[in-house]
Amino acid sequence: MSVVTQAAGELPDTGYQRDYRRSPYGDYDHSDRLYFPVSAESREYHPKTWVIGLAVNGEARVWPFPELDAAITPVKDVIGGRAVTIHYDPEVPSAWVVDSSGRDLAATRAFWFAWYTFYPETTIFQADDRD
Repeated sequence: MSVVTQAAGELPDTGYQRDYRRSPYGDYDHSDRLYFPVSAESREYHPKTWVIGLAVNGEARVWPFPELDAAITPVKDVIGGRAVTIHYDPEVPSAWVVDSSGRDLAATRAFWFAWYTFYPETTIFQADDRD
């Protein structure tokens, strides 16, 4: 199942009196601070950098959005012996992963710090890997 993130201007009326264009968490998604401790940390990217990650056959791989921004997309890659294609929409931003037959895979969109906490041995896609 794909999850598509919509730009705030395209949100439907939810019936609630709340400005959905503003984060209820203030600047949380831009600051270095975390609301809770994590078991593993990496400064490879800003902690709140958006990534799309996937674990296949015991291998974890992550595609950071800044790397996808710099790459020629869609990106063809292999993880756990499985060919995948990563699609990226910089306007939203949003990313999704499909297998070689075009089926959506259960990838995880997360902040870098969260992905790294669960997958500290992850491999990281770099834009110059495929250009």
